[in-house]
Amino acid sequence: MTVAYFDSSALVKLYADEEHCEAVRSVSELPVAISFSRVEVVAAFFGKVRSGELTRMVARVLSDAFLADWDDGRMLGIAVTAPIEAEAVELAGKHLLRGFDALHLASANAVRRVIPECTQFVCFDERLSMAAQGEGFTLRTG
Repeated sequence: MTVAYFDSSALVKLYADEEHCEAVRSVSELPVAISFSRVEVVAAFFGKVRSGELTRMVARVLSDAFLADWDDGRMLGIAVTAPIEAEAVELAGKHLLRGFDALHLASANAVRRVIPECTQFVCFDERLSMAAQGEGFTLRTG
């Protein structure tokens, strides 16, 4: 089974038809993400309503599909723990990351320590991509 860490922008591409969505959909049999991605992904769908890209009904359908996959175990959600927070603090300074990006990277590192096969990091942020690469991940950005 292929396991890869997905940041929130990559998770959105699993459901919304955006640039690089086909490449993202072929990356992993088991996407792994930090638990706050649930909120970020749903907010991104409804952000597309604000910008006129989606109707509220389509955003609700995408949100429901995403949450059903999350709840049914088709994704692995990682809770933020004190050790992950502590590592995120270090990574924020080391790689000059924003807070949530540092939490994504610390979570990916935590997953890789438990599941060594999780060596791919899927995201679309240049700074986070560079930091993930610096931590030894293979990038998958489409």
